[in-house]
This record gives sequence, structure tokens and C-alpha cells, in this order.
Amino acid sequence: MDRTLLAAGAFALSLFVFNPIRGAEVACQWDDPGLREYLTFIYGPGQNIDSFANEYYPRLEEHREANVACLREIVLHGPSIIPGRKTPEEEVMKPPEPSETPRTIPQRGLAVLPAIVALDPAGGRLLLEAQIVDRTLTNAEVVVLANQLLPPPSAVARAALRAHLTRRGGDQRDIAAVLLALIRFSVPADATIIRGHLSAVTKQERIEIDAQLHARLGETSPLHDALASHDRVVANSAADALLTWGYIHDVCSFLGKASASEHLLTIAGIYEGFKRGDKFQVLSDSVVEKIQTAPHAWNCVPPGTTLPPHIGPRDVSHDPAAVWKPRSPRSQ
Repeated sequence: MDRTLLAAGAFALSLFVFNPIRGAEVACQWDDPGLREYLTFIYGPGQNIDSFANEYYPRLEEHREANVACLREIVLHGPSIIPGRKTPEEEVMKPPEPSETPRTIPQRGLAVLPAIVALDPAGGRLLLEAQIVDRTLTNAEVVVLANQLLPPPSAVARAALRAHLTRRGGDQRDIAAVLLALIRFSVPADATIIRGHLSAVTKQERIEIDAQLHARLGETSPLHDALASHDRVVANSAADALLTWGYIHDVCSFLGKASASEHLLTIAGIYEGFKRGDKFQVLSDSVVEKIQTAPHAWNCVPPGTTLPPHIGPRDVSHDPAAVWKPRSPRSQ
């Protein structure tokens, strides 16, 4: 991590800050170094574009309760309450320095919600569900928030996603992302509304949405056929959908019959990504359990098939799957 970038955005900290929007004092201790580094990453200046937000979470854990309190205030009151931070208007008007990377300035406090969910899963989910019903959210924003509520179910997220699809004169941008998110939270009756919006998306998006919906509904036969398609988008979308919804043995069976080709290697790579645990955070424990008990890709393919190192036999002791622990019943 580039500490000079973080130091460049260090805030003038104080124990209390006056919120001009709400007209009230917000009691929050802002002097935690981990919190300061995280907020500098999220809101700048000096944002380290080579980092990821979750890299800062261990530092936030050191004073978890106090930091969660501060982050909640940012969600409720907006980032303007952060001591020393300029208003969005001032930041937009400020000409960028030659060394600065142009970026979109977050206008809401929603950007810190993922950290709250990570630090306080139960309380964070409740706060997030209270925010996701805001009808002024863009399609992109409601999808980002919904994804923080995975794994399903969340009836609140489902209702919010459906509302974005059905509102009159609604934003038509990111419709495909809304449809894919709704599938993750859907009940079978939602298939009609999802299919009713397929004409608004591109061909490639339609293939992906259709595959995910088939898998969600347990309609695996079309996906088995799609795995053997010469169209890579069709085949890869089928593999991802089957794996996402727990049909990992179906994909393993396909790999055992497929010819040794780049097509086989691509699907084997997708398969091994699920076995590695790359998506466990957004999958239900029941699906994770099926993935954990399934063979690795190198045990699925025909004997003698040469696989690249990231797919073939390797040390899996450091994979996310190796340290995975089931979540509470609330997350299922």
C-alpha cells in the first residue's frame, strides 16, 4: 500500500462535527488511523487506485464498534460530515492536479455500506435494507446494494429490484444488471417480469440472463446442451449458471466427456474458480456445500488431459475454500 498517497489525504480530525445538512451534532470519534485510511481510499484525495476496499477492513476491525458508529453516520448524513472533507461541489470545481487520476466523486454515503456489512453483518443488513428502498437510487446503485445482501433471501431487496423494473419512466440504464440481481433474489413467479424485459438488453446479456434464469428454475436440460455450444458466450454462461445454482456435478460430468480443446479448458477454468471459493461470499451455504464436496477440475477431465497450472493439480490449502466457515441461518 502506498502510504504517501494515504498521507496526502489525511484528515484534520476532531471528536465531534457539526452537520450543516441536518443541523445537529453527530457524536463520532474520527481519530482511528484505520478509519482515516479507509475513508481516504473511498473519498480521496490521494485515492490508491491499486487497492481494494476490503484490504482496509482488518484495520477497521481493531476498533470495530467505534468505526461502525462513524460509518453509519456517513450513510445517514452523507460524506460531508467527515472532518476536513470539502463538499462535493468544492471537489468538482477544484481543478485536478497533474498527477491525479480522474475519478467520479461519490455523492452519497452509500459507498461505505459494504464495510459496515463486513464489520457488523446483522446490523449492516438492517441498515442496508433501510437504504435500498430509496426510490431515488439509480439502477446501478440498487444493484450494488442488493449484492451486499447476498446470499438470498432478502424480500426487501427483491421488492426494491422489482420496483426499479416496473416504475414508470424508469431509468433504462443497467437493466441487465437489475435483472441478474433479481434472479438471485427471485421466486419462480418473477420469471414473467424478468423475461418481459429481455427485449431491453443486448444479445450477450440476454444469453447470460436466460442461463441464470433456467438454472434458478431448475431447468437444467437447456444448459446441458448449451455447454457443448460452439458459441463461447453460450457455453460459458451455461457453466456459470449451473455452478452458481449448485449443479456442479453436471459440469464435472460434461468435462469428463468433452474433447481436449480450448473450449474444455475455458469451462474447466470457470469450474475451478468456483472450487477455489472465489464466489463463496455470494452463494448460499447449501450451494457452497455442494461445491466443496465435488471433485476438482483435474479429476473431472478425461485421463491424460493436460491442464494449465491454475486449473491442474496444485496446493489448495491457501484457497478461500480451505478456510470457509458456514454462516448463520439468517444468511441462507
